[in-house]
Amino acid sequence: MNNLDVIYSYVNTYVCRWRIMSKVFDVSTVGGRVAQVAQLVGGPTELARRADISQPTISRIIRGRDTGVSVILKIYSVLQQEGITLDWLLLGEPFKHTTGIRVKVFEEDQEAPIYFDETWFKAFISRHPERCCSFRAVEDGPKIRKDSWVIFDTSVIFGDGVYLIKMNEAVLIRRIQFKPTGELKICSHLDGFEDYVLKTDQKELINIIGRMAWSETH
Repeated sequence: MNNLDVIYSYVNTYVCRWRIMSKVFDVSTVGGRVAQVAQLVGGPTELARRADISQPTISRIIRGRDTGVSVILKIYSVLQQEGITLDWLLLGEPFKHTTGIRVKVFEEDQEAPIYFDETWFKAFISRHPERCCSFRAVEDGPKIRKDSWVIFDTSVIFGDGVYLIKMNEAVLIRRIQFKPTGELKICSHLDGFEDYVLKTDQKELINIIGRMAWSETH
């Protein structure tokens, strides 16, 4: 298996935690491998911050002008939490794949299914994957940033919390309060928009998909 086959295999079948890497770099060099897996933590700038190295240093590494072992070890200390091995980072040795859990994406035309590391999913989600769906936020929300991924438990559609809902053909993430009167208070987090209440005879106006179980942080 050549290096390109390795990285395509990684992108298609192995996802550290749950992220999908959107770009494929030439991983035949240390710099290319660092550029590739930097996507797992939000890009080179974020990787440099977490590894406590400067932005010019990470840029030189990616361009192949600085591959000092001490600096690479700092980067590895961050990336090992994402499942990256030192052998692969330094030498390009193939990844050892872990078992992945498939989570369907709500509105399947948006994205390919998301795969999560099995150990991480069981530890942090603690829900049956068949009861879950994932969704990419289309706007900033309660503790959610636009374009981040969120997991919802579709078996939970009652109780105060943050939910994925469908209303007027739009799919939205909203905080819902279930009032003792049977009414639903839909809380807006957008400037200039007010909260509103759906009376008991108006509940059919929305479809509650599920309550938030986990959200990506940046």
